[in-house]
Amino acid sequence: PYITTKHAVLGMTETLYQEVAEVGADVAVTAVLPGAVVSGIFEAARGVEAGDVEAARRQRELMYAVKKRAMSADEAAEIILDEAATGEFYVVTQPEITLAAMRARGEQLIDRTAPAPFRSRYAGSAP
Repeated sequence: PYITTKHAVLGMTETLYQEVAEVGADVAVTAVLPGAVVSGIFEAARGVEAGDVEAARRQRELMYAVKKRAMSADEAAEIILDEAATGEFYVVTQPEITLAAMRARGEQLIDRTAPAPFRSRYAGSAP
């Protein structure tokens, strides 16, 4: 649900940008694609009590590894505001990671290849 929602919001934002441009409204639309930002999301997520509990435990450890490498919310906000002020549409907080992921996604679509299993670009190798 998390990734699905992110894709839906991005599609909505791209469509809004096109619609605002079409009517010539004096409104800026920006898509923010943050990388790993420190938050309480991992602590707020509930544990898995049934099913593959071990896989859930490994995933939680991976997410905590991501958090260790994440930037602060203040750092992310500064980047987002600076890039939005320049008129960037796609605003990214960690370009070295996010742009590589965007490029790989574009190539996957052009080549019409099925998605590969997801591996976090933020956490390094899984525990």
